[in-house]
Amino acid sequence: MIHGVFGKLGSGKGLHVMEIIKDELIKGFRDIVTSVPLRAVPWVNGQGIPQIGLRAYLVSLGLEADWVDIALLRIKVVEDVDQMGDMFLIRRDGETGEWFKLESNHKDEKGKPDRFDPAEIQKRKCAPCLVITDEAWICYPNNGGWSRSPLIPFYARQQRKLRDEWYIVTQHPTDVDSVIWNIAQDFTVCRNHGMERMGIFRQPSMFRTITYLTNPAKGNAIRSHESCKRLDVKGLAQCYDTTAGVGFAGGFAGDANQRRSGLHFGWLVVGLGLLVVGLALVPHLIGKGAGAWIRSTTTPPKSATAWAGLKNGAASPPAGAVSSQVAPAQPVVENAGIQLSPSSVLVHDEPEIVCTGICLAGGEMSVFLSDGRCASSEFGEVGKVTTTSVRAFGQTFARVHVPIVHDVAEIAPAVAAMPALRPVATLPVAPVALVEPVQRSERPAMILPSIHGISPGRGEPLHGLASMRQNLNGF
Repeated sequence: MIHGVFGKLGSGKGLHVMEIIKDELIKGFRDIVTSVPLRAVPWVNGQGIPQIGLRAYLVSLGLEADWVDIALLRIKVVEDVDQMGDMFLIRRDGETGEWFKLESNHKDEKGKPDRFDPAEIQKRKCAPCLVITDEAWICYPNNGGWSRSPLIPFYARQQRKLRDEWYIVTQHPTDVDSVIWNIAQDFTVCRNHGMERMGIFRQPSMFRTITYLTNPAKGNAIRSHESCKRLDVKGLAQCYDTTAGVGFAGGFAGDANQRRSGLHFGWLVVGLGLLVVGLALVPHLIGKGAGAWIRSTTTPPKSATAWAGLKNGAASPPAGAVSSQVAPAQPVVENAGIQLSPSSVLVHDEPEIVCTGICLAGGEMSVFLSDGRCASSEFGEVGKVTTTSVRAFGQTFARVHVPIVHDVAEIAPAVAAMPALRPVATLPVAPVALVEPVQRSERPAMILPSIHGISPGRGEPLHGLASMRQNLNGF
C-alpha cells in the first residue's frame, strides 16, 4: 500500500515515520529501507549533546540486547541521492542477510528500464519491505512526467503483490508526481502546535496527525482518524538527526531550543476558568446589587407617623416606664366632682401608639388610641383632626382608620344641633390588679366607632313584640 505523509518544516514528519519504523521492528516482519537519517548507535548532535541512538532506546523499552542487534540488521538507510529514485528495488537476502538491488529485465523504447523480475525475490527468500522515502520531491518531482522513471508507475501498481508498504514523505502533496498520489491508500498530515500561536498565546508543545482517505490538496477530503502525541525528547527523538537528510550529512544546530513568542497556554486555561466562575456568579451579584438598590430606594416607613407624613415623632410612653407589668388603661369618669385619672401605662418595648378610631355622638367627639385610651372633646382632650393625624392629649398621633376630617371648632355648631342624649349614670372603676402582664399585639386593633358611642336608651319595641308583651301582661 502507498501512504502519503505531509507537513510543513518541523511539523513532526520524522517523528511520525520513526514511530512506524519502531513498531515495524518490534511487531512486524518486514525489512526496512528508508532515507530517513536514522542513527542506530550513540551519536552527537550539532549542539554537541550526546544522543542514545535507536539501539539503546529499544533496550530501554525492555527488549533484550541480542534480539535488538538482530532486529537492527533489518534496516537499510539510503543516504545517496542517486539511489533514492529506485530504492524500492533494494532487498535483503533471507539466508545470508546481504542487501542487494533487483536488476531490470526490460527497457522501454527510449532505453530506460521499465520492469524488474520479482522471481529473484522468491529465489533468495527475501522478506517484504517497508519503504520510507523521505524528501520524495527530489526523486519523484511533479514536473509533468518528463523526468519520471518508468519503474515508478510499474512498482507503484505492483508493490501490493510483494506485500510491501511504501511511505512517501514530503512537505506538500503537489510536490510529488500525481501518478503516485492517484493510487495512494491514505494521506497523513502532520502538524506541530508548538510552532503555532492562538492569538497572544502560544499553543502547547504537541504534535497532531490527521489521516485522510482522499488527497487533502484537492479539497473536501474524507477524514479517517487523528492522533496527538508529544515529542519524546529523551527517547525516540534521539534516534534520528533532524538536520540530516538527502544531500545533508547532518550535525547542524537546526531550530533546537528556539525561543517561541507569546504567553503560555496555561494562562488561557486559567483565564477561561475565571471567566466561567465569573459568569456563574453574575446572577448572584446582579441579584445582590438589585436588592441593595431596591432597599435603598423603596425603604418602607419606620412607623405609622412617618407614613402619615408628620414631621414630629409620634407620642411614646414616658421615659420612666420600664416595668414589665402592664396595667390596663382606665377611662376618665366623674363622680361627685372627683376626677379619677387612668392608671399609668407601663409597657416594656411598647409599640407605637396610633389613632384607631373616631366617634361623634351626643355632641362630643371621641378619639380612640391603640393603647386603649380615649380622648374626648368634652374635656378639651381632642384638637385638630386631619386625614392622616389627630391631635389628642396635647400630642399628635397617626391615623390608621378611615378618616373623619373636621376641626372640632368647625363642627361644634353641627354637633350642638344634634339631639341631646339621655345621660347614663357612671360609677367609679377601681383599678384591677393583674397577676400576669398584659401581652399586647404588635398589630394595633381597629376599634369600631359604633361600640364606643353613648347609647340613647331602649327604643320603641316592634309592633309584633309589643303586642306579644301586652298579651303576656294580661295574664
